Amino acid sequence: MSFQDYLSYRKEATKKKISEHFTMFEIINSDTAIAKKIDNRPTAQVVTNATALIKNVLEKVRIHFNSPVIVNSIYRSPDLNKAVGGVVDKNGKPKSQHCFGQAADIIVKGHSIQEVFDYIKHNLIYDQLIHEGTWVHVSFSLVKNRRQSLKLVNGKYLPA
Repeated sequence: MSFQDYLSYRKEATKKKISEHFTMFEIINSDTAIAKKIDNRPTAQVVTNATALIKNVLEKVRIHFNSPVIVNSIYRSPDLNKAVGGVVDKNGKPKSQHCFGQAADIIVKGHSIQEVFDYIKHNLIYDQLIHEGTWVHVSFSLVKNRRQSLKLVNGKYLPA
């Protein structure tokens, strides 16, 4: 498949609804993928995982705040994960939950990162929740959710 095929897929993704407020586009959108001509099409399992994340977390955040949720990143293909310096294991295999469609980096228009972080922490089921400073990283698993909450402070992840 060519990069042009990916661009066509991306255009069609804007029409495929996942929930009331989210489409497939939010799952695959990446400025880095476009800039570096990386095909960021997900597998069926990634779509299943990302759909669960959207329905169990992002849609609930959208409804609670009654404001658009700006998604910076959900799915990252292995090539995209490498391009953005995403988490890998000791063998160089992608380990980031983004690579499995289980994580999103978000902001909510008109609301602070702390407000969004606190709402998710105290009201929703999640696997990992990280206050990254300029966005919230949240993940959801269909298998087990650890409810681990962290805050990035001076380059270190501390319990939050």
